[in-house]
Amino acid sequence: MKKRPVIGIPYIGSAAEHHYMLGNYILALLRAGARPKILRRTSDPSVFQKYLEVCDGFLMPGGPDIDPVRYGREKEPECGEIDQERDDFELELLEWLLPTQKPILGICRGCQALAVASGGTLIQDITKLQSCNHKNRENLRKAMHVVNLEGDSILRDILPENENTYNVNTWHHQVVEQPGQGMRIIAYGPDGFAEAIQRDDRAFCLGVQWHPEHLALRDKKQQQIFNAFIDACR
Repeated sequence: MKKRPVIGIPYIGSAAEHHYMLGNYILALLRAGARPKILRRTSDPSVFQKYLEVCDGFLMPGGPDIDPVRYGREKEPECGEIDQERDDFELELLEWLLPTQKPILGICRGCQALAVASGGTLIQDITKLQSCNHKNRENLRKAMHVVNLEGDSILRDILPENENTYNVNTWHHQVVEQPGQGMRIIAYGPDGFAEAIQRDDRAFCLGVQWHPEHLALRDKKQQQIFNAFIDACR
């Protein structure tokens, strides 16, 4: 029997987000053969060390905007509500993780957190710049636009041969601007905004701007993102 890797997921917070988002992460991970583990917020170094010992990989989830001060910018009016405790916890967790070889999958905010933790920056609001609507919460089970892959990447490796696009859903108003040290943008949307980033000096360190957990039940390409993540965690 294959090992069932333990995947740490930082505690999200609100009951609504738990119901709407966390359950889909857990189902996609279970289908991939993982054991999800919710990680409580902490600032205790001994607890962070324990998380690294217990978990084989980490999924950084979606959620509210990251405080722009974390990447050296002033907060713009269009920037959304900030959860400082969550920023503290998740960015410190990534400080512990990034020097290791633990596989990481970041989704939406999690993708942005990977960039910020690596010294990158975000565009705080793309609403007036976008050519397609990127904020379609009501249609998360439906693909809304195409994502084009750039060069070699984890995402290209798990696609069928000769394919270089994903049809994705979308629910965000911020995107990665600069991906940070060691990270590179590997996919763009139809209006040129970053849709995925990865780090090449690790077996698996991937951030995607869309929500594959909502599409994975019906779309094998989206479930394969979780499958490849869990394979790396083994």
